[in-house]
Amino acid sequence: MRYPASKQTVANTTGAGVAELAACEKKLIRVGANCVCGAPRSHVKTIPVSGTVVHCEPRTCNPSGDTFTISFTGSSVTATREDADGCWCNEETAVRPYSNHWPHHRHD
Repeated sequence: MRYPASKQTVANTTGAGVAELAACEKKLIRVGANCVCGAPRSHVKTIPVSGTVVHCEPRTCNPSGDTFTISFTGSSVTATREDADGCWCNEETAVRPYSNHWPHHRHD
């Protein structure tokens, strides 16, 4: 199963209401490569982020076509490769979560 790289689906996994979402900031998190091939759990990478993630797109893919399920807890986002049990070496992997604690910098 392939997911387009431009897909920006956000899942409401915390039951947050509209008011809570209004206080959130959308931010692109660079997952990057996990090119430690042969290591246990080389198909999983956890990325620490500043702030608390409250929503995140449930899936993403990179330009190489590798697909990932995305989960989050507190201040970390986890990418789990779903198309293989191995590593990936493409640096262009990213995900878009929502956080309600990142500093808000407006660029209007």
